Amino acid sequence: MAQLVIRIVDRTHPDPTVAATLYTRGDVVDVFPDGQLTVPQAHPQWAVLEVAGLEVEHAKAVLTAQDCDEDGVVIRRRLRALHWPTLPSAIRDALLTARHAALQVDDLRGCIRHKRTGATEDL
Repeated sequence: MAQLVIRIVDRTHPDPTVAATLYTRGDVVDVFPDGQLTVPQAHPQWAVLEVAGLEVEHAKAVLTAQDCDEDGVVIRRRLRALHWPTLPSAIRDALLTARHAALQVDDLRGCIRHKRTGATEDL
């Protein structure tokens, strides 16, 4: 099982160059093995999503670092993120209220979005 630390609120900035480097809702901030992180340790604007059946190494695929343009300017903090609208509503509600939720890896199918192409991906 992997524990994903998820940003649950958008962070904005008036400067688009700065805004591109900030975490937004659905971004996976970090990945931990099962039992290594508890909800109180998480930042108030982050939540812990426990995914049974997901190996930490596979989960780290969503941690692909910032996406840069041809000049090396950051255009996205993370290349992939949880697509908030496609998450089951019970999971979204639990992440927002209790800052913790648990699900099976199969429940994430179609919920990971590539930010540049908009395509959905599986872990």
